[in-house]
Amino acid sequence: AIAVAVERDAGVRRMRDDEWPVAEHLDLDLAFNSIGFSLQGSGSLMDNRIASVAGGIAEFHEPLLSLDIDAKGSGEKLRLLMISSPLNQEYGEHLRAVTLRGDATVALALRLPLNRSPGEKRIDGTVDLSRASLADSRWDIAFTDVSGRTRFSRQGFATANLSVRLP
Repeated sequence: AIAVAVERDAGVRRMRDDEWPVAEHLDLDLAFNSIGFSLQGSGSLMDNRIASVAGGIAEFHEPLLSLDIDAKGSGEKLRLLMISSPLNQEYGEHLRAVTLRGDATVALALRLPLNRSPGEKRIDGTVDLSRASLADSRWDIAFTDVSGRTRFSRQGFATANLSVRLP
């Protein structure tokens, strides 16, 4: 079961889930209605700036937390965040072997059933790189000028038309 709580600590609002790092410095607008709530705002997660987050729970009797998140920042910080997320369970070996330098833009859709509510957790997203550097220590490969989009989910990572340059 997932327990999501919003805490106040020395004036800093935090949101946590047992599988994800603590979200901090949240600036959220919450709107409660008679059957659920919605939210929108910004914050940070493991030193990654979240430019926008929107979502909520449509109906409390079937609590499915939906969050759509847009972030832009250091590719390396985003890689470290993925290592600290549920993606690490299946892909940690790959995530730990990769080095990513440069900026990345991430769009992420999370669907998290709370308590014993029906449905599976979903993580779907994209990472856009522009002129980044990417290396993998296992295969002794390194690319520069990496540009393009990679899709990811709990099922894996996939990319098409990623342009790279060999040094």
